[in-house]
Amino acid sequence: MRIRRKTVQYPYEDLLCRCSLADTGEIPRTPPLEESPDVIPSGTTAVDDPRVYFTGNYDQNVAKPVVADQQNLIYVRGRNKSDIDQSGDVYVYWAPQDQRNDPSVWQRNQLLTIEGHGFFPVVAVPPEEILVATSPFVFTPDAGLADQNIAIIGVLATNEHPNPIPSLKPPFDFDAWVSRKGGVGTLETKVAPPPEKPKTVYTNAQFTLANYDGVVSFNLRTNNMPLGSTVSFHSSKPDKDGKPIQSGPVKVTANPFVFTVDASVAANFDTRVHFDLTLPTGQLPTLDNYVSVSASQLPKEGGGSGPVKPVLLAQYNTQIKAPISTT
Repeated sequence: MRIRRKTVQYPYEDLLCRCSLADTGEIPRTPPLEESPDVIPSGTTAVDDPRVYFTGNYDQNVAKPVVADQQNLIYVRGRNKSDIDQSGDVYVYWAPQDQRNDPSVWQRNQLLTIEGHGFFPVVAVPPEEILVATSPFVFTPDAGLADQNIAIIGVLATNEHPNPIPSLKPPFDFDAWVSRKGGVGTLETKVAPPPEKPKTVYTNAQFTLANYDGVVSFNLRTNNMPLGSTVSFHSSKPDKDGKPIQSGPVKVTANPFVFTVDASVAANFDTRVHFDLTLPTGQLPTLDNYVSVSASQLPKEGGGSGPVKPVLLAQYNTQIKAPISTT
């Protein structure tokens, strides 16, 4: 009868980067091995006070999705499991999930900090204290990685346990390696597709303002456009003083939405009025939408009694129909 020997575990007495929330620092570590709560994608915005934030939620996995074609910020934390102060350096790498067992493919995939450094130093971490690399590492996955599984690898290297990545050689078993390396934390994640780009429409309107001079009001009006859209316009010619006729971008905050720019022009002013309309991501206008660009002018004095009404000089209407061009 063959007797199976039980693997003997021993405590890791150095800077620990956990492989899961259940990891207490016993080597070899047991599955799950790629759910590290200490290798933390945090989105595209830096955390205000990383030391306080990541120390306060040490018992949680607060990772956010990694998104293709965006600058993702990766924070790393750990804990000193030795009985003396420890110093070291923090490194981060990434590996295609299906090529983890071939270190020659991914050991050059080293991420840099937001300042452009290859590692982040941590100094004199007391026993049982939580350490945080307060400068995040930057990871901008190519769009081709969208929907692909990857492993993000954090390394807490010390004099006793130097950075093992440069010396890795095949044959290689990634999971077995992680189980033996208390200073290595790995997070498996799927790269999310890049966010949909806003929809933008560009339109030109030809305006000829015959026989009118003086102050002209250029009005842009939107109807049934999603709130949060932005609109802007500009004239291809300046006013009579050489100043540009333009406005925006202005956010659409009501329905309908109107804004006006006044300009002093000479008689027979001829121009092209160009406007841009950008819709919020994932939103389209309703079918009865329109954008109107018009020019109007108050009549000369002596036009009779009653309220003075502006005279419409020119107008251009357009309806935005799907599909809308993407920029």
